[in-house]
Amino acid sequence: MIDLEGFTPNRTHDAKFRPVVVEGHNWLDVTEIRYTVFLRGGDGKFYFDSKDSTHIAEGTLFPTVQMDDVDHKLMEGAARLKACTISVMEDLGVEQNKLPLARQFRLELQLNWAAASNQVSSAIYSPLTCAILTGSIQRVFFRTYTRLR
Repeated sequence: MIDLEGFTPNRTHDAKFRPVVVEGHNWLDVTEIRYTVFLRGGDGKFYFDSKDSTHIAEGTLFPTVQMDDVDHKLMEGAARLKACTISVMEDLGVEQNKLPLARQFRLELQLNWAAASNQVSSAIYSPLTCAILTGSIQRVFFRTYTRLR
C-alpha cells in the first residue's frame, strides 16, 4: 500500500499541470483551462448558445494565459451592477448628496490569474485529491479506523 506522500505527483513551478500518474496509471492530464463569462442581454436573459461578444467572453488560463476578454467582460458586468445599484438607491430615495459619490466611485477589478492558476494546480496535485481519484483513501481510512477501535 502507498502512503499519501506516494500519491503526490512531482510538481515544479515551471510545470504546474503535469499529468497525475499514480501507480503507473495516468489519472489526469490537464490540456486546457478555459473560462467562459456570460452577461445577460438587455431582456434580462442569458444566451448560453450565443457566440456574440456582447453576451459572452472566453479566455484560457492554461496552456497560455489569455484572459483579456474575460477581464473586460467582468468589468462590464461590474459597471452594470454599479448602474443597477445607483438606480435602486434613486428608487429608494437615498439622500441626494450620496448619489454623486456612488456615481463617481471608480470600479477596479484586479484579477490575479497567476494566483488562480496556482490554486487550480494545488487542487489537482493535493495528495487527498489523488488518493480519492484512486479510491485508496478508503483503504487508508479503514485501516486507521480499525486500529483506533
